[in-house]
Amino acid sequence: MKINRNLIRIDGGTQSRVAIDEAVVAEYADRYAVGDYMPPVVLYFDGAHYWLADGFHRYHAAGRAQLLQMDAEVHNGTRRDAVLHSLGANAAHGLRRSNADKRKAVMMVLTDAEWAKWSDREIARRCQVTHPFVASIRASLVAVSSEPAAERTYTTKHGTQAKMDTAGVRAANVARAAEPPPAVGPSTLTVQQQAMPVIAPAERPAQAVAKPAAPAGWVAAPAPAPAASVQQPTAEEVAEDAYGDDPAELLGAAYARITELEELVEAAKADDQKAETLKWRQLYADSSRKQAEAQARAADYQQELQRMSDRLLRICKLFNERDTSKAVALVSDFVRKHTPK
Repeated sequence: MKINRNLIRIDGGTQSRVAIDEAVVAEYADRYAVGDYMPPVVLYFDGAHYWLADGFHRYHAAGRAQLLQMDAEVHNGTRRDAVLHSLGANAAHGLRRSNADKRKAVMMVLTDAEWAKWSDREIARRCQVTHPFVASIRASLVAVSSEPAAERTYTTKHGTQAKMDTAGVRAANVARAAEPPPAVGPSTLTVQQQAMPVIAPAERPAQAVAKPAAPAGWVAAPAPAPAASVQQPTAEEVAEDAYGDDPAELLGAAYARITELEELVEAAKADDQKAETLKWRQLYADSSRKQAEAQARAADYQQELQRMSDRLLRICKLFNERDTSKAVALVSDFVRKHTPK
């Protein structure tokens, strides 16, 4: 059915993706503009509002293409029904979900008081992910939530005791528990930073700092003993801190990595298919342009042919002849008779 795009609500937290891909929106907008078929968006109607559950890229693309009416598949349900539907959306169609998208979908369930009671397998079924993937995220949330009490005591610089409420810090840690660590590489540096040479700590020249002269009668305190060198943890210790000795955690991490690698393979295949599609679309556009040019030339030739036919017909009328095929002979005979010798 057709739905007025202005009636669709997207502000109810029903978007399970991390972000909207502007390149995909632009591609879909072009398809809308030329009249290509696009699947209907999925809406949930609670009697007053249409909540968008699947098709956020299509929704924004239709707006960019200035479409007022959209094809929609409408279900009766609440905003929460729309959220549940969005958790596994695009698992097998449309723009493939990233690992961060899947992680956000699982977090939407685990941070809900009602849905968090579901088993890992039920959450995995709803979010269209593997249950070890859900288990690893739940474990990280449990680890964060098991921190000490939200109220901590500390000593101020004046020597008095004070208390600090860390509930906000714990809430932020819970929200970040399932987020992937930021990528560190040349792409995160500025051009000037990438061009700067790397200097090892031993090679960096020490900067001379001017010290003020000590006042008269000042006795310098004895120099502190050199601090013991801090031993860096080994790779085994880092692995033990990250996963512990529980084989289930190691297996969950392995499954999560397998899922991520499968996504990377599918994404590479999708990019290849998209490139192939764009190539054929370009060939079609070139063929359409050449066809239009040929049709324009044919129309010009047709007009010229009509003008010549009209001219022959007028010549034949001067000689009271209806057969235009005799026009050449009539004109030649006329010229021969009236040419002075």
